[in-house]
Amino acid sequence: MGKDKAVTDQLMVHELIWPKKKLAELGEVLVQLRLTLSYFIEPNPGERGQSRRHSYASHGLRFALKPADEKPEVFLRRITSEAGPRPPARQTSDTGWTIGPQLRHRGSLHADIWEGTAIDLAERNTIIIYPTGGWWRENLAQGRVGEPARYRLIASIRAADGIDLRTEISAQISPEIAGEAVIEV
Repeated sequence: MGKDKAVTDQLMVHELIWPKKKLAELGEVLVQLRLTLSYFIEPNPGERGQSRRHSYASHGLRFALKPADEKPEVFLRRITSEAGPRPPARQTSDTGWTIGPQLRHRGSLHADIWEGTAIDLAERNTIIIYPTGGWWRENLAQGRVGEPARYRLIASIRAADGIDLRTEISAQISPEIAGEAVIEV
């Protein structure tokens, strides 16, 4: 924690339960992945207007999907080495997004659709949720550093008509118990 600014250093790593074998069998078939991240932001009661960048929202959250050609440890290291509110960019672009990372991160409901091959999606099985700035981090007098930030992440995949991915995914997640993910910012 700095003199008048706190550091948000927690993130959540979600390993997605993809039917990797089935996706690999589909090969070059086009599939869609829809990601939706939703969370509540608390408005800053002391700020009237938005003269500073983080004056209104208490905090922000973002998501990043592991590229197919990046190893999990490299992906994690890239996201955790934030130099500011965004992680450093990759050397190669991450194509296939409908909206893209520059526009999807406005507000507190982030949604985007990735479209690509099934074999590519099989390797994109990790999502990281990480915090960004807000008045919780910048206004230490409010005593909000360390507050939990609850969110919901929905990931759904869709393949061409007649291809059943639901059965395999349901079989893998049915033993799981639903939990709640919390990031302290």
